Amino acid sequence: ARVELVLRLEREFGVSLPEQALASSETPRDLLRFLLAAQGQAPHVADRTVASLAQIAPMRGGIRPPHQAQTLIEALEYHVERQPDRLTVFLYEDKNEVEITYRMLWDGALAFGPRLAAAGLTPGQTVAIMLPTSKEYLYCFYGTLIAGGIPVPPYPPARLSTIEDHLTRHVGILKSCGAAIMVTIPEAKALAWLLRAQVESLKAVLV
Repeated sequence: ARVELVLRLEREFGVSLPEQALASSETPRDLLRFLLAAQGQAPHVADRTVASLAQIAPMRGGIRPPHQAQTLIEALEYHVERQPDRLTVFLYEDKNEVEITYRMLWDGALAFGPRLAAAGLTPGQTVAIMLPTSKEYLYCFYGTLIAGGIPVPPYPPARLSTIEDHLTRHVGILKSCGAAIMVTIPEAKALAWLLRAQVESLKAVLV
């Protein structure tokens, strides 16, 4: 998550951040200091120009947290039943904000779950989700849980030109978790199929 955030900041602001930005930043204000420095400004400006980022989200409509939920799916069901139209995710894709409600997240997961089961996923098996942060990633993650599987999210390649090397370096992860299915971007499907010779448990690659 940190790597993706730093990459997005560099792309958005047209700067190159030092490695310390990734290794030492613990808050958004820390990252802002690095951004200011990269643009030739004094890093300490961040300390006096940005208000506290702390927020207290009020309980809407008297809906209490799902304290009795034992799983993520039970927690999601709880909110779908009580506040289906409440926003749960603000997702930024290509400078566009995508709003996802509890109902949308649930419906998206329900679309993925049966597809995974049809591909041969059985309860307790693992699904390697090599997707960038997106609504499809979220739907696939929860869809895997609905199907009884275990989501394993190896990070996708930052550049398409490094797909082959990236997948090769993830063979150890796929073998260790016994991945039965991989869900990835279309550009990686052909290469992912080639991994079957090294990952005997892998029986399907979906996009």
